[in-house]
This record gives sequence, structure tokens and C-alpha cells, in this order.
Amino acid sequence: HANSIIGYTKDNFIMQDSYGHKWGPFKNGTWQKPMNSSCSAALIKKAAYPNILYDYDRANAYYTQVEGGVKEEELSFVDMTDYGVTVNNTKNWGTAKNKCAFLGSACKGVVELSPGTFKLVSHFGLGTVGPRKAFRKFQMVIYLKHEDTGRYIGIENHTELVPVEKEGAAPFFTSYGRFVSFEYPKLHLVNNTLEPVKSSVREIALNFNRNPTNKPWQLNHCIMHNVASGKSMSQEKRKKFVFLTTATMDRNSTFQRFSVGISGRWKLESELSGVPWSSSKNGFMYFAPLDRLKFRPVKFMWQQRQIMGNKGLVLEADLSRSRIDYTNSTNQWTPTDCRISKLDNTGVQQHLLLENGKVVMAKDANSSS
Repeated sequence: HANSIIGYTKDNFIMQDSYGHKWGPFKNGTWQKPMNSSCSAALIKKAAYPNILYDYDRANAYYTQVEGGVKEEELSFVDMTDYGVTVNNTKNWGTAKNKCAFLGSACKGVVELSPGTFKLVSHFGLGTVGPRKAFRKFQMVIYLKHEDTGRYIGIENHTELVPVEKEGAAPFFTSYGRFVSFEYPKLHLVNNTLEPVKSSVREIALNFNRNPTNKPWQLNHCIMHNVASGKSMSQEKRKKFVFLTTATMDRNSTFQRFSVGISGRWKLESELSGVPWSSSKNGFMYFAPLDRLKFRPVKFMWQQRQIMGNKGLVLEADLSRSRIDYTNSTNQWTPTDCRISKLDNTGVQQHLLLENGKVVMAKDANSSS
């Protein structure tokens, strides 16, 4: 008979048996065994089990426990009214961390003040060791750089985007196809200005996942560069097929230009042909037109600057695939020389540009980008 590990508790693995849905102590076909038992060890060797990965892509934030704990009297807390923090947002560790992730610089972490009572921390103070269990937030941010001039996008008067030098660059974090201001997390990038986030995270997530054409921002005309190897993704034509390969970065090569997403699951599309990198059932992969029914576009997502496909496998510098290792920087890919684009209400591609010293949206990406 077959067993599949379908979940776990703090101490046990949860197994699904093939004896039927009415079998077992819970009358639903499942049973549990301690993780350190000989039975669990045997199951790990031969049973099927899910590969569970933390989804860094939702807000590009993660948490580490504060060693030794913290002192409550040293902490400052997030203003619940100002940032829309409700009781449901702080009912357990998970909901508190989730809310904190979307508050950018306003939330530094989460603390448990008493059993079942959680608060969002805006400042940890001196960091003296104390009795309260706490987690500190780490969040990856990005900066929007204009390649031609070397200038960056900054923020003035909370909502105005302006070109600035590197030291004045505004940090953003990506989430559900959006650029959210790290310093002003209640605002996100809408065309060439910052506007208030009007929907809840749940509403934004549902809209993003149910409407695949309603992903506001994407990266076009990109060179996908791997700094460790010095190589970039490229395309190579062999007979009637076009394959994904690597080559020395060449900004003038049309074979090295791709379209990618900024969050969620996205396709690697060739700018030259307009078709995605696809895979057949037997693993044959090339840039296949969508009308080839036996091929399906390969879906990727960003995970700490690594490009992850299905089964938790990431693209290495030579395009081979391996299990994700968050400590391995050699697998990190940097979208370079991209156009930041979105579709307008008429379905026309608009680009975020720098023209005459101003940040604008325009159809003609060749004027400046």
C-alpha cells in the first residue's frame, strides 16, 4: 500500500494511506507518527511528500527569531489605526507576520506580549535581551535605475516621482504585480505617480490570480544577467527550433532580450519571436508557439533573486536546474536594461520613461527608458 506525507504538526508527520478514506484513527484515511520515529524515517525514504517552500514573492519579506527574546518596555508599536491593523491581523504569529510584511519600513517585526497576544513592532529599541519572544523582519527592496543617465527614481512630497542621484533613490518592494513604496507602504506606483492602496491584500491577491491579464507591471526588453558567471540568457537556433542558452552579455543582441514578470508566476518570453519558453511531456524544451498543443509554457517565480520553476527547482548559471539554496548567490539573476511597462485601458503597452528630466508614461520606449 502507498503512503503520502501530506502535512505535519509541531511533532508529527501526517500521512495519507491508500486503504480508503474511512480507514485509520481519524476515519479519513490519515494517520500520524512522530517525526523522529523509525516509521517516519522509513516513509521519508520511499513515500511521496510535498516540498514546502516559503513564498518570498508575496511581499519579499521573511523573519528570523530574535535570539534570547526582547524587553517589552523597549519596544515601539505600529499605529493600528493609521495602518489599518485589526484584531484579525494579530490573532497569531502567521497573521501578524503577514500584515507586517506589507507595511514596509513601518513594521520591523512581531512580538508576543503574552500567550495569544501579538503586536507589530515599529522599533526594537536598544535590543536588550528579555522574556518576550519576537521575530525581526527582513525585506528585499529594489531601486529603479535609468540605465542611460545612471539616475534613479526618487520620491518628493510623498507622491511625486523625480530623477535623483543614487543616494536619494527610493526603495520599493514588489507584490502581486505592483511596486509598493517601502518608505510609504500605503502607496504604490500607478503610472508615473504614487497613489493610495485602496484594496485589501486579500482583494488584491484574488484579483491578481483570477485575472491573468490584469497584472499591472512587467519587465520588457530585458537582458537576464547572471553576475557570478558573467553570462546572460540568450537564444540559439538549431534547424527549426530555438533553444535557451547563455552567452556573453551583448546589449545589441536581439537574441538576449526577454519579457519577464515582477511577481507571481510568469513566462519567460522571447522578445524576438514573442513566444514563451515551453516544455513537452518528455522534457524537450524550446521557444514554442502557443498553438503547439503538446508544449506548455514554463511558469517561473522570483525567490530571493533566483528564478524558480516547478518542484522548487531554480535555474543555475548554466541553465541546469537544482533545488533552491537561498545561500547560493551564484544562482541569482539580475534583469538588466529593462523597460518597466504596463497595458493601458485600451490594451496599448505604456512604458515608464525619463524625458526632459521628468518621469513620464509613454508608448514610444525608444525616446528614453
